Amino acid sequence: MFLVDAEAEGLDVTRHIRTTDRSMIGGHCVVALDGLRVTQDDVLGEVDEGFRYAQVRLGPARMTHCMRWLGAAQRAHDVALAWVGERQAFGGLVSDLGMVQQMIADSEIDLAASRALILRACWEA
Repeated sequence: MFLVDAEAEGLDVTRHIRTTDRSMIGGHCVVALDGLRVTQDDVLGEVDEGFRYAQVRLGPARMTHCMRWLGAAQRAHDVALAWVGERQAFGGLVSDLGMVQQMIADSEIDLAASRALILRACWEA
């Protein structure tokens, strides 16, 4: 694992990858390393331990992403519930339609399962 100046010769950000997640400034990029010189001062920690170091950070970060996405899914579900509870179609509320009730129930099941799996994964971590 190493840290060099973004303008270092041999380091090229070839493109920015568009994602729906806007929580990171700078986002995700494709980076090319061609002739980059890394000095001993640029090395973070011990040589050949970068992957292990990254896992220490990535495990909890994955949990955080899952929690954030669960929150977004819950918000979308809440918005959908409010909408079907007010929307009229076919002579009545959309929420009275059996297929809509099935979709709402499926969403509730998915949210509950996701919440339980995230909680378990956090507990295991």
